[in-house]
Amino acid sequence: LRNPVVEKILNQVVNVTNAILADPEMGRPDEIHIELARELKSDVKSRGRVHRRNMQNRKYNDEVRELLESEFFIKNPTRQDVLRFKLAEESGWVSVYTGKTIPRSALFTSAYDIEHIIPRSRLFDDGFQNKTMCERNINLAKSNLTAMEYMQEQGKEAVQAFELRLKKLAYFGNKPDRPAFDPPKLERLRATRDEGFPEGMVERQLKETQYIAKEAYSRMQGVCRDVFPMAGQVTAFLRRE
Repeated sequence: LRNPVVEKILNQVVNVTNAILADPEMGRPDEIHIELARELKSDVKSRGRVHRRNMQNRKYNDEVRELLESEFFIKNPTRQDVLRFKLAEESGWVSVYTGKTIPRSALFTSAYDIEHIIPRSRLFDDGFQNKTMCERNINLAKSNLTAMEYMQEQGKEAVQAFELRLKKLAYFGNKPDRPAFDPPKLERLRATRDEGFPEGMVERQLKETQYIAKEAYSRMQGVCRDVFPMAGQVTAFLRRE
């Protein structure tokens, strides 16, 4: 598998390992845990943009937690509480599937779900751009369909109304500096298998990831006896904890 991105990642693994081995205060490790980090695929400018966006998002999360405590009287809001509010705020407190208002009093009840626009079984994406708030009964009915596939099952008029809501939400955010739905989310909301659903991209990425994990595991066994491959996003999880 000859791919410059793959080679870049493997070279980075080797460079980091050699730097650790050369450091007299660190030396040869007792064990190695390998995590594939998406940031290695990005250049310096891209990582800078991601860092700035993360800082802005962290500030916004803190603002939301304060609001949930003061206005919703939720003591020690969880990450899920924050996410529910952000998704409702993003959509202007309207369910994108039905066009009905999401009552603030019902947002944190079992009447509403955080749902994946493209099911995780079809696109391994658990990020904010692949989530929205909707009624629980809609989430159950939608099942393994994409957002657009579900709306198409509801009929032509439902699709037209859905498109009108997307156009409105693309330009009129609840806050001027936070557009309601940006292009990546709109792309997911309009995605179907027949109209360019990126399953080929997912398959290619999985093959590359499998190759990287196998090759890195093999190379690191020459450095240390105990080498453990780990699922992605471990660093993000530890940071949260």
